[in-house]
Amino acid sequence: MLIDDQKYYFDGYYRGSFAAGSTVDSILEISNELVQGRVKNGFYMKSKYPSTVDLRPLAFQYDPAFLDVIFENDIPNIINNLVGYPLTLAHIQLRVAHPVDNWSYMTWHRDLYRHNGSVVGPVPSSHKLIFYPKLNGKTEDILGILPGSHLRQHETEREDKKYLSENAEKEVLIQNSDSEFVFYNASMLHATKPNTISQPRVIYNFCTDKNLKDFPENKELHEVYKHRVYRSR
Repeated sequence: MLIDDQKYYFDGYYRGSFAAGSTVDSILEISNELVQGRVKNGFYMKSKYPSTVDLRPLAFQYDPAFLDVIFENDIPNIINNLVGYPLTLAHIQLRVAHPVDNWSYMTWHRDLYRHNGSVVGPVPSSHKLIFYPKLNGKTEDILGILPGSHLRQHETEREDKKYLSENAEKEVLIQNSDSEFVFYNASMLHATKPNTISQPRVIYNFCTDKNLKDFPENKELHEVYKHRVYRSR
């Protein structure tokens, strides 16, 4: 039987849960407020993709809970054990996706892929931890992932689509939850699923230090994260 780091290497994803308590409760409460359009002074929601809005300017400054939940649940250590090398929290996104008639704002894709002989995306791949807060007690499929596809890079999008169709039965669906999160290798094929209600998501993007240059606006977050990692040792 494979242990967690071996499973993560081959499957490319890990499911975990945040401990119940005031920190997660705060995230659920804030998520509900954002869905309702209630935003603190000094912050605003801005569309990035059709039918979605992201919290601006810097999500990690909105409330301490979004960073506290990472350290209260020993996420840096979990990530280091799964990936095998340290990653830094590069970016936090608080996004609300609104429903649009059986339509996904982000179909199947990779965050790291090959195109016309070149590589697009960060090398080594970034890894994402996403929490999909459940509101109104309604459970929905939010994310689809194709386990193992991060180990099978193709030269063209057409080859990716062929691979996807041939392995569609292997798709794993991630649902919204009061506490569960998914952590995955972002070079894996993944897609958002159509939602029937406005659905929040908290997206944590982790990468190696050499790729932090792609997130210059989050330099303060990088420093705070590294300092807290050092203090927690």
